[in-house]
Amino acid sequence: PENYFDEIKKEAGKGKLELFRGSFNEIKDWEEALKKVDTVIHLASIKAGSVPVQISNNVLLTEKLFTAVKSSNIKRFVLCSSLGVVKAGEVKRGGLIDEKSAIDDKPELRDPYSHSKIVQENLAWEYYEKEKLPLVVVRPSVIFGPPDPLLTPRIGLNLFGFFFHLGGSNVMPISFKDNCADAFVN
Repeated sequence: PENYFDEIKKEAGKGKLELFRGSFNEIKDWEEALKKVDTVIHLASIKAGSVPVQISNNVLLTEKLFTAVKSSNIKRFVLCSSLGVVKAGEVKRGGLIDEKSAIDDKPELRDPYSHSKIVQENLAWEYYEKEKLPLVVVRPSVIFGPPDPLLTPRIGLNLFGFFFHLGGSNVMPISFKDNCADAFVN
Protein backbone atom coordinates (compact mmCIF):
# COMPACT_ATOMS: atom_id res chain seq x y z
CA PRO A 1 0.00 0.00 0.00
CA GLU A 2 1.01 3.62 -0.55
CA ASN A 3 1.30 4.40 3.18
CA TYR A 4 3.23 1.20 4.03
CA PHE A 5 6.28 3.06 5.39
CA ASP A 6 4.08 5.40 7.44
CA GLU A 7 2.47 2.35 9.02
CA ILE A 8 5.85 0.78 9.81
CA LYS A 9 7.11 3.99 11.37
CA LYS A 10 3.97 4.39 13.46
CA GLU A 11 3.96 0.80 14.66
CA ALA A 12 7.65 0.08 15.14
CA GLY A 13 9.44 3.30 15.86
CA LYS A 14 7.05 5.61 17.69
CA GLY A 15 9.14 8.44 16.23
CA LYS A 16 12.51 6.75 16.81
CA LEU A 17 12.73 5.14 13.40
CA GLU A 18 13.70 7.03 10.29
CA LEU A 19 13.12 5.26 7.01
CA PHE A 20 14.77 5.82 3.67
CA ARG A 21 12.56 4.85 0.78
CA GLY A 22 14.39 4.52 -2.48
CA SER A 23 17.51 2.99 -3.92
CA PHE A 24 20.98 2.80 -2.46
CA ASN A 25 22.04 4.38 -5.74
CA GLU A 26 20.24 7.59 -4.73
CA ILE A 27 22.52 8.23 -1.74
CA LYS A 28 25.33 10.53 -2.84
CA ASP A 29 27.06 11.11 0.51
CA TRP A 30 26.90 8.01 2.68
CA GLU A 31 28.85 9.54 5.56
CA GLU A 32 26.38 12.46 5.71
CA ALA A 33 23.45 10.05 5.58
CA LEU A 34 24.79 8.23 8.67
CA LYS A 35 25.70 11.28 10.80
CA LYS A 36 22.73 11.08 13.19
CA VAL A 37 22.34 7.30 13.06
CA ASP A 38 23.38 4.89 15.79
CA THR A 39 21.89 1.67 14.39
CA VAL A 40 21.63 0.46 10.82
CA ILE A 41 19.14 -2.30 10.04
CA HIS A 42 20.05 -3.39 6.53
CA LEU A 43 17.05 -5.10 4.94
CA ALA A 44 17.60 -3.95 1.35
CA SER A 45 18.01 -6.69 -1.21
CA ILE A 46 16.82 -7.71 -4.61
CA LYS A 47 15.73 -11.28 -5.24
CA ALA A 48 15.55 -11.34 -9.03
CA GLY A 49 18.04 -11.02 -11.85
CA SER A 50 21.31 -12.57 -12.91
CA VAL A 51 24.29 -13.14 -10.62
CA PRO A 52 26.03 -9.93 -11.82
CA VAL A 53 22.86 -7.87 -11.22
CA GLN A 54 22.40 -9.29 -7.74
CA ILE A 55 26.10 -8.97 -6.82
CA SER A 56 25.97 -5.34 -7.97
CA ASN A 57 22.90 -4.57 -5.86
CA ASN A 58 23.26 -6.88 -2.87
CA VAL A 59 27.03 -6.79 -2.43
CA LEU A 60 28.69 -3.77 -4.04
CA LEU A 61 26.15 -1.27 -2.73
CA THR A 62 26.30 -2.89 0.71
CA GLU A 63 30.08 -2.48 0.65
CA LYS A 64 29.60 1.27 0.13
CA LEU A 65 27.50 1.25 3.29
CA PHE A 66 30.12 -0.76 5.23
CA THR A 67 32.80 1.71 4.14
CA ALA A 68 30.71 4.68 5.29
CA VAL A 69 30.09 3.04 8.65
CA LYS A 70 33.86 3.06 9.33
CA SER A 71 33.80 6.86 9.72
CA SER A 72 30.50 7.04 11.60
CA ASN A 73 29.23 6.60 15.15
CA ILE A 74 27.26 3.44 14.38
CA LYS A 75 26.90 1.28 17.49
CA ARG A 76 25.17 -1.64 15.79
CA PHE A 77 24.85 -2.84 12.21
CA VAL A 78 22.13 -5.47 11.74
CA LEU A 79 22.37 -7.33 8.45
CA CYS A 80 19.47 -9.35 7.10
CA SER A 81 21.16 -12.34 5.55
CA SER A 82 19.40 -15.53 4.51
CA LEU A 83 19.03 -19.10 5.65
CA GLY A 84 20.10 -19.83 2.06
CA VAL A 85 23.74 -19.01 2.91
CA VAL A 86 24.13 -22.05 5.16
CA LYS A 87 25.93 -25.13 3.93
CA ALA A 88 22.80 -27.12 4.72
CA GLY A 89 24.10 -30.37 3.22
CA GLU A 90 26.38 -30.73 6.21
CA VAL A 91 23.59 -30.36 8.77
CA LYS A 92 22.33 -33.69 10.06
CA ARG A 93 18.61 -34.39 9.99
CA GLY A 94 17.08 -32.68 13.02
CA GLY A 95 20.33 -30.76 13.55
CA LEU A 96 20.53 -27.16 14.62
CA ILE A 97 21.26 -24.36 12.18
CA ASP A 98 22.60 -21.31 14.01
CA GLU A 99 25.31 -18.66 13.75
CA LYS A 100 27.99 -21.36 14.03
CA SER A 101 26.68 -23.18 10.95
CA ALA A 102 29.11 -23.10 8.06
CA ILE A 103 28.45 -20.71 5.18
CA ASP A 104 28.39 -22.43 1.80
CA ASP A 105 31.85 -22.18 0.24
CA LYS A 106 30.64 -22.71 -3.32
CA PRO A 107 28.25 -19.80 -3.96
CA GLU A 108 28.75 -20.17 -7.70
CA LEU A 109 26.77 -23.43 -7.54
CA ARG A 110 23.76 -21.75 -5.94
CA ASP A 111 20.88 -19.71 -7.32
CA PRO A 112 21.71 -16.02 -8.00
CA TYR A 113 20.02 -14.76 -4.81
CA SER A 114 21.75 -17.24 -2.49
CA HIS A 115 25.03 -16.61 -4.33
CA SER A 116 24.79 -12.87 -3.69
CA LYS A 117 23.76 -13.31 -0.04
CA ILE A 118 26.69 -15.69 0.59
CA VAL A 119 29.13 -13.14 -0.86
CA GLN A 120 27.40 -10.32 1.06
CA GLU A 121 27.56 -12.11 4.41
CA ASN A 122 31.20 -13.14 3.89
CA LEU A 123 32.00 -9.49 3.14
CA ALA A 124 30.17 -8.42 6.30
CA TRP A 125 32.24 -10.82 8.41
CA GLU A 126 35.41 -9.44 6.75
CA TYR A 127 34.41 -5.91 7.83
CA TYR A 128 33.63 -7.26 11.30
CA GLU A 129 37.11 -8.80 11.59
CA LYS A 130 39.22 -6.11 9.89
CA GLU A 131 37.26 -2.89 10.50
CA LYS A 132 35.45 -3.78 13.76
CA LEU A 133 32.02 -3.37 12.13
CA PRO A 134 29.55 -3.73 15.07
CA LEU A 135 27.82 -6.57 13.25
CA VAL A 136 24.74 -8.62 14.04
CA VAL A 137 23.65 -11.07 11.35
CA VAL A 138 20.12 -12.44 11.22
CA ARG A 139 19.36 -15.33 8.89
CA PRO A 140 15.59 -15.52 8.58
CA SER A 141 13.95 -18.67 7.37
CA VAL A 142 11.65 -18.69 4.35
CA ILE A 143 9.65 -15.48 4.65
CA PHE A 144 6.05 -15.46 3.45
CA GLY A 145 3.14 -13.06 3.40
CA PRO A 146 1.27 -11.00 0.86
CA PRO A 147 2.06 -10.58 -1.95
CA ASP A 148 4.41 -13.60 -1.74
CA PRO A 149 2.79 -17.04 -1.48
CA LEU A 150 3.33 -19.46 1.39
CA LEU A 151 4.13 -22.27 -1.00
CA THR A 152 7.58 -21.28 -2.18
CA PRO A 153 9.70 -23.38 -4.56
CA ARG A 154 11.55 -24.67 -1.47
CA ILE A 155 8.35 -26.43 -0.44
CA GLY A 156 7.04 -27.44 -3.84
CA LEU A 157 5.99 -26.34 -7.29
CA ASN A 158 2.53 -25.50 -8.52
CA LEU A 159 2.55 -26.46 -12.20
CA PHE A 160 -0.36 -26.82 -14.58
CA GLY A 161 -2.87 -27.02 -11.73
CA PHE A 162 -0.92 -29.70 -9.84
CA PHE A 163 1.19 -29.23 -6.74
CA PHE A 164 4.46 -31.15 -6.67
CA HIS A 165 5.79 -31.46 -3.12
CA LEU A 166 9.58 -31.38 -2.90
CA GLY A 167 11.91 -32.25 -0.06
CA GLY A 168 10.09 -35.27 1.29
CA SER A 169 9.43 -34.97 5.00
CA ASN A 170 12.02 -32.24 5.59
CA VAL A 171 10.97 -29.61 8.10
CA MET A 172 10.89 -26.14 6.54
CA PRO A 173 11.12 -23.22 8.94
CA ILE A 174 8.91 -20.35 7.80
CA SER A 175 8.36 -16.85 9.10
CA PHE A 176 5.48 -14.47 8.42
CA LYS A 177 6.92 -11.22 7.05
CA ASP A 178 5.33 -8.98 9.71
CA ASN A 179 6.77 -11.15 12.50
CA CYS A 180 10.17 -11.10 10.82
CA ALA A 181 10.08 -7.30 10.50
CA ASP A 182 9.11 -6.98 14.18
CA ALA A 183 12.08 -9.16 15.16
CA PHE A 184 14.50 -6.84 13.35
CA VAL A 185 13.10 -3.70 14.90
CA ASN A 186 12.85 -5.11 18.43
